[in-house]
Amino acid sequence: MSDDEIMALLVHGGLAFVTWGLWIRGVLGPKHLGRAGAGRFVLIQAPVLAMGVLISLLGAFAASDVVGTIYIAFYTIMGAGWIGVFCTLLGFMGVHARDDVGERRNPAAVWLLLGGVVGLSCAFAGSNFGDGPGWWVVAF
Repeated sequence: MSDDEIMALLVHGGLAFVTWGLWIRGVLGPKHLGRAGAGRFVLIQAPVLAMGVLISLLGAFAASDVVGTIYIAFYTIMGAGWIGVFCTLLGFMGVHARDDVGERRNPAAVWLLLGGVVGLSCAFAGSNFGDGPGWWVVAF
């Protein structure tokens, strides 16, 4: 891996750590008496779901020089940061993991947020399909 790829890996890894940490903290943050609700448990698994989608799609459809190498991990970590950032931006569209699922226990919001996570995962994985000039095309 080149120096710019290592820098991209570190930046996106840091973004993934911060954004998914905030996601989990937001879902677990509100405390209520009684049942916690199944939606909270499902949304805690969202980062795992996103990475599963990425790994399976990248392994099946990525460029031949990516499949079976360390670049699957590189693009997965890069995708984790990218997806994490855009999942935090879902709040600007009116749905918040903390408010709608953590506090209000809205089951429809769980499905909406999971759809957003899967959709963003598929969009990032789709940008990696086929042969391209390099990682910077995926990032931008």
